[in-house]
Amino acid sequence: MLSRLCRPVSVLAVAFSVAACSFGSVPATEATADPSAVTQATRLAVTTYYTSSMVPPGLVPGALTTAQAQGLRSQIIAEFQSCATGPFLLDRLSAMLDWADAMESNAAVRTSEADVLRFDSRIVNLTNSTATVSGHFQVHQVNARGVRASLTTWGGTLDQDYVAILQLTDGGWRVSSLEFHQTNFAPDATSQPAGATQERAGSK
Repeated sequence: MLSRLCRPVSVLAVAFSVAACSFGSVPATEATADPSAVTQATRLAVTTYYTSSMVPPGLVPGALTTAQAQGLRSQIIAEFQSCATGPFLLDRLSAMLDWADAMESNAAVRTSEADVLRFDSRIVNLTNSTATVSGHFQVHQVNARGVRASLTTWGGTLDQDYVAILQLTDGGWRVSSLEFHQTNFAPDATSQPAGATQERAGSK
């Protein structure tokens, strides 16, 4: 139920343990950066991760014009460049540009609707150029696959802990690493099709 961004639980456990031990304190060294900007950047990255595979108004999967396809790709690039950098940016662009290509020609491409219901964060470490943020969020997500009469939807409410590493790049905070650890999933009444998972469309 997690994307390829997620690491084995044993690795994540170490990261969350370190973050938990550091809660409540932000080292004074170079900590002149704006904490609210760090928190906002982290939330933007999480939100973009889940909402980037929502079909923009006016687009029909499998029936995009050349201009629409180029516009979708440009939108994806702009959205992630505004909140991501380094490995996280490369990973998301790889996955989501593949999804955009599928949107152009595949009417049955998997899509999703998502809404972040709750977002909590705690700055674990902050300097003038780097930050580590740990917290929890809850997102409601509905996936769809297929066309018209054969369209299948499934989804539910997903709870995740996370650890984000940010870098100050070109005057703004951007996430370079984002690790998830699922804590709960409450499925909607709609049954989930065999073999389907709750990971986002475009995830690998």
